[in-house]
Amino acid sequence: GYDPALRVPLIMRYPRKIRRGVVREFTEHIDLAPTILDLLDADPMPIQHGRSLRPYLEGRAIEARDHIFSQYLE
Repeated sequence: GYDPALRVPLIMRYPRKIRRGVVREFTEHIDLAPTILDLLDADPMPIQHGRSLRPYLEGRAIEARDHIFSQYLE
């Protein structure tokens, strides 16, 4: 199966900023940079392909993706 390529664990810790929990919606690796910049209250990159996952990390809902792009090379 492709589960090892699609379900990649990510652990983030930022006391008093990130709530404990598990995000089960589709996310992508390209969301990491926008998320980190958003958590640091930094300006976004001029061209941003991902989106911030900050709402998930703060316990808020955002519009979930209905698909993602993944490539599995073996």
